Amino acid sequence: YSKNVKSIKFGKNVSNIKLYNVYFQNLEKIEVDSENQTYLSNNNCVIKRSSDPNYKTIALGCKTSIIPNDCKITIGDFAFANSNIQSINIPANVIVISSSAFAYCNDLLSFEVDSENTNFRVVNNCLIYNYIVSKGSSPIGVVRSATKNSTIPTDSDINYFDTYTFTGIDIKEVNIPSNISRLYLADTDSFCFKDSGVEKITFDANSTITDLKKSMYNASKLKEVHLPDALTSLADSKNFFNGCVSLEKVYFNSKVSEYNYAAFKDCQNINEIIVPSDNKNFKVSDDKFLILVQNNGGTTYLARYFGNEENLIANGALGIYEGCFAYNNKIKNVTFSKMICSIENNSFAYSSLETFSFGESEIDAVGTDMFNNCKNLKEIVLPDSVTTINSGAFSNAKIEKLVISSSMANIDSHAFNATEIGELEIDENNPNYIFKNGFILTKDETTLIKGFPDKNGKIDVPNTVKTINTNSLSYTTMLYLNIPSSVT
Repeated sequence: YSKNVKSIKFGKNVSNIKLYNVYFQNLEKIEVDSENQTYLSNNNCVIKRSSDPNYKTIALGCKTSIIPNDCKITIGDFAFANSNIQSINIPANVIVISSSAFAYCNDLLSFEVDSENTNFRVVNNCLIYNYIVSKGSSPIGVVRSATKNSTIPTDSDINYFDTYTFTGIDIKEVNIPSNISRLYLADTDSFCFKDSGVEKITFDANSTITDLKKSMYNASKLKEVHLPDALTSLADSKNFFNGCVSLEKVYFNSKVSEYNYAAFKDCQNINEIIVPSDNKNFKVSDDKFLILVQNNGGTTYLARYFGNEENLIANGALGIYEGCFAYNNKIKNVTFSKMICSIENNSFAYSSLETFSFGESEIDAVGTDMFNNCKNLKEIVLPDSVTTINSGAFSNAKIEKLVISSSMANIDSHAFNATEIGELEIDENNPNYIFKNGFILTKDETTLIKGFPDKNGKIDVPNTVKTINTNSLSYTTMLYLNIPSSVT
């Protein structure tokens, strides 16, 4: 990436120009050595040579480029990306324009398309691609590229966004009209607002959009979004708001019924979720929990906490939904209330949690991946009611002290994958397990459940052990291993 290069000449040996990671913002002059067998220069464009003289592909352009009109032209991937081009004239002979050709062109103010070009047109400062789905069918208008001055067309024949429609464009607010039915062209992910300046996205009340895919991916300045009325699931678009680190306010619609915690995993600044009263599947509690309602109101889950309290009691529902506190970088201390009776996977994964208590809840297990990648855990005491530690419960976690009660009956072999534990205690009255010299063993000390290396990375398996369980020595920092002859 360079802001200072104004002139560039490619030598005769350059054979591959990939522009998705090379940008020349202020480039004004481009030349290619006449002996280069792959590329040539024409009108300040780098042209990829072709065996057919009737077809050419522009590999690189700049603000002074003039598109040749002597043959059929393709404007290639990222050809003008990040340049300070202000306007572009697209002649009739241009047959293909890559969806990324004008990504990050924030100085671009206008497109001009020759009236005889049947593949492209301009509407409301948007470059529209006339997409033919099948031979003989009417074209569908696709918003291929836009500028910071663009307004989304309301023409009935313009129905799709493309992969990079607003990528890198400093537009502040976008309203998506009802004629837009997809935020992507084909059944692939779209990054149409990636790295843009958009702060607010709304959808027309009659929007028919049912899938968002990754259209908001890395829209890092997005603060407010209104979900389209036809959207029923946030489960299929698991990483929908991935990278939306500035998101503060989310408006649900009345139809959303499914949810996955990963949809908002990067959105730790959300402080308001608005759910309409006619949505029968979600509601918001006074203490800032998004509550999922299932089975006609018979089962309620705490789906997501979006408050700012460091110390809180999880209350107001029967269960903890998958990832309720996952990726939360504010919470420190959480206690379950008596009414909590079920917990799903990843409840505190990747969070800043320090202390946790099951309280008087009826939970009988440390859930799958419950504390996965929690690096700040201090002390956790498992009560007598908890009899199981599930797979991945403390995987990749760092904990100062863990106390296991006498009632513990089942510890999964993956429960402590790559776990750092300062101190581990198992009640001496536990009939099933014992912790001795860095090893979790069955009470008779004949089966190794989990081994932790000493400070030198060494594991000396006790000579009482006859069986080493699957995964009991995996995912550790072990450097040296000694297995006694007693192991069969």
